[in-house]
Amino acid sequence: MIHDDLRNLEALCRLSENLNQMDRLNHYEGANLDDPSLKAAIRCVNRKIYQVRRKIRRGIKELADRPGFRLNGVKLSKTAVKALIGQKGYEQVVRESRETFLDDPFYNNTFNIGYGNLSVEFFERDDEED
Repeated sequence: MIHDDLRNLEALCRLSENLNQMDRLNHYEGANLDDPSLKAAIRCVNRKIYQVRRKIRRGIKELADRPGFRLNGVKLSKTAVKALIGQKGYEQVVRESRETFLDDPFYNNTFNIGYGNLSVEFFERDDEED
């Protein structure tokens, strides 16, 4: 799940910061400038950070392919949205929402369509557990 990956990324970044700080202190104190185990740990953590970031990016892109809709807080199906705003309107709303979601996943995509406020959500479904 993306939320778990974000927590892992946060923990890995803290660990990386601590390891880099240890490396800087080691360097300034003049003791054992090239500690291979510390350098290896830093490389390992940085590699893991890169892998988790890629996994999060992939997960966000997958979520962007599955929009959910709410009209004034009530869930709507894709066909109901298409009936309300038409095929072209549906495609425009989804395209704009997807672009915004990929830029900032926490942004609230809401459109006023005349019948009320249509919210487009991209979310993880609970029934798709890994």
